[in-house]
Amino acid sequence: MSTRLGWCLLVLGLVVYGSYIVYVLIVGDESPLFFKVSFVAVLLGSAILFSSVLRQRIRDRKTDRYKDVQA
Repeated sequence: MSTRLGWCLLVLGLVVYGSYIVYVLIVGDESPLFFKVSFVAVLLGSAILFSSVLRQRIRDRKTDRYKDVQA
């Protein structure tokens, strides 16, 4: 239970902190356009890779032979 709570708080904090950084980088006029575009490309690429890995793991979970094996 405490591990799950810790992960939830960590992810929540990272999302809030990351959202602020994205806001400052995208909306702030001080950053050059190249930096803004490259930052968005990195975020978009990371999101696409994460979603593809998540979909594959969910798909593989249905046919996992070792799902019920206890360590």
